[in-house]
Amino acid sequence: MSAPFWLSLIAIFFTLINFVYLLTKDRFQKVDSERKECLSVLKDCFSKILKKDYDGNIMELTSNIEALGYLTIIRLNCINVNRLALIISDYYEKSISEEAVVGEYKMLVEDIYMADIPLWEYIKGLLKNFKKNNSRDIL
Repeated sequence: MSAPFWLSLIAIFFTLINFVYLLTKDRFQKVDSERKECLSVLKDCFSKILKKDYDGNIMELTSNIEALGYLTIIRLNCINVNRLALIISDYYEKSISEEAVVGEYKMLVEDIYMADIPLWEYIKGLLKNFKKNNSRDIL
């Protein structure tokens, strides 16, 4: 005995709603994890450079900041993290003031908090990764 037609429509409707919910939830989690990663790296580099007795390698700090440019949230929102790396390098060489570093850091943190990954771009990224993983399986 088969289920009535309307019952099947209700099941399809709830399945689609569940799919969209899971897709957006995954996107929000990705944005949140990338945002936390960015802010953690920036905070670490910022606190190290403002120590007056920092004697570590400045190139390591700037390369950590420049590596953030590969994150999806940074690329899609065109956030220029390289500018902070240059300012930190200039501050280390004592060619700019501490206020300039703090100002650039605050602007960058605000940009990261406001950044988001649009749903369509997230879906395109998922499809691209899916195609890439399936082509490896064929080869």
